[in-house]
Amino acid sequence: GTGTFIRYLSTYGVPVFGVDSPAAILAEAAVKNRGIGSVLLRQDMRELKLPRRVDLITCNFDTLNYLLSGPQLAGTLRRFQANLSARGHLIFDILSTPASPEINHRVIQQIRVPGLISTWRICWSPRRRRSSVTMLYRFRNAANKPVTHREIHVQRWYPRFFVNRALKNAGFRIRGIQDSETSLPATKDSGWLRY
Repeated sequence: GTGTFIRYLSTYGVPVFGVDSPAAILAEAAVKNRGIGSVLLRQDMRELKLPRRVDLITCNFDTLNYLLSGPQLAGTLRRFQANLSARGHLIFDILSTPASPEINHRVIQQIRVPGLISTWRICWSPRRRRSSVTMLYRFRNAANKPVTHREIHVQRWYPRFFVNRALKNAGFRIRGIQDSETSLPATKDSGWLRY
């Protein structure tokens, strides 16, 4: 991401590596973290190779859901394990297939803040266990001209049993699973999990 969490972790006085693949995002993170000694690496998490083993790997904001196949998720978890010290920990959040079938398949959200209107069209396919979110942003640039920016995000939602098995196969021991929205222990209806 843009380096906010790197800056937070650096306040503990420990070495921090920040990893992402887009050069523009890393450039923004470099500006935000100038002078604090963190190391930024341009890598794909599926091929993670840190300069040395670390005690903690975090993967925030349902990033693992952008891996659209089970083998990609399993392989990435193995790469995380390979970069951790013997007593290291992995903390991540992931959108999981909810147990309740009452999930809404199409949702439109509109967010309005001064100077910006954002419309999100969210589609969920239970059969494919995928969601797509089309984000449309409307705002005025520095020259007061109207600008429209569009992003499309496609994610796969993994059943909890699959994530648990992939973690165990990668050599992890699960210490706990929380509902990301409540921070309470996850229930069968929790859809956004923190491991």
